[in-house]
Amino acid sequence: MLRLLLRVTGLLPVFLFGPAAVGLAADDDHVPQIAQIPVVRAWGDLLNQKPIAIGGGVLIRLGIESKKAPVNSGILLYCLTEGFQPPNNWGRSDLIGPIAISHSQRDLTGLREEAGNLILTSGFGLEAFQEQPPGLSKCTLLFLHEVYFVGKGKSKVRAVTLEDKPLASGELEATDDAYHPWIPWDQVPATGKQAKPRKFIATNRGSGIALPYVMALRPIVYQGAVKGKKVEREPSERLPRLVPNEPSPGLRVSVSHGIVTIKSDAGINIWGPGYLFLTRWWVNGKPFIADQLPFSERHRTGGIGTSEAPTHSLQVRLQMDLKALGAKKGDKIGLQLLHCDDGWEWVEAGLSFIPKGWQTEVLPELSNRVDFVAE
Repeated sequence: MLRLLLRVTGLLPVFLFGPAAVGLAADDDHVPQIAQIPVVRAWGDLLNQKPIAIGGGVLIRLGIESKKAPVNSGILLYCLTEGFQPPNNWGRSDLIGPIAISHSQRDLTGLREEAGNLILTSGFGLEAFQEQPPGLSKCTLLFLHEVYFVGKGKSKVRAVTLEDKPLASGELEATDDAYHPWIPWDQVPATGKQAKPRKFIATNRGSGIALPYVMALRPIVYQGAVKGKKVEREPSERLPRLVPNEPSPGLRVSVSHGIVTIKSDAGINIWGPGYLFLTRWWVNGKPFIADQLPFSERHRTGGIGTSEAPTHSLQVRLQMDLKALGAKKGDKIGLQLLHCDDGWEWVEAGLSFIPKGWQTEVLPELSNRVDFVAE
């Protein structure tokens, strides 16, 4: 029951729609001059930023993955903390660690009301819960918050205290540069003889763009000890990205006779491929560019596995909808997967998905690309 509650009460990503951005404040002449959020690429870059004291002995350092990205892509905001013990209960959807990202709830609410959908968030009086180990205040922690670029244009993102005092800001730009977007695949419910543990069926979609969700309740330890495990990262190590640039050697995909075999060194959790993977496709070497879906037509499909333990190998039978890709039999189809351990969000709106807590630390992971002939 707790897991199900978290799925509808998690923290929401920031959405960039252009000048009047959801999750972003447009230019405001009345806002005083404050520090600029810098672009950072490695842990050392973030550590070199001037710390900001926010009270209670807590220091933060802020950074951002990039200030410019194509429409339908996304980036991460970073908040590195010292002296902060995360709470177990989070009652706000705009937090990144001990501070908040300023945004307009009016725009997001209007979008949802127009669609005729009611989506539960922590703003409805429900609280997200994530049990935190003791001693985290002695650790250096990294909190993440995603920004989705939905509409072309420039906007500002602001970091503020919980009392809405400005701390830092950054101007972002969503461009119309070419981008190969990520789309979900639909998990087909298995019945009868097919309803076996770890046996899944999925079909490709022709529309609907999505991006990984990164659970804001769960920080990443840079330095310190958690449950007796000592963590100390190298300053030169690359910071997490919302979508990795390069395939991970720990996530391998192959296709044979209509079966996609996924092998993961980190492990794949129980929620099924419809919840955990995004796809992108090629037809005869050309990227397939999906269209956005109207909000009212968006849905999720997925299935729960039969074990709580993550698996390191998963097989998915592909029921190809070639028409959705504009393909035909005999065409060469390319497929790449993005493993989203915390689930995914529609680029414009959606629900949050639960993490596995402190058991693992699996960030979005990119597979190899595999080609096969359409049958």
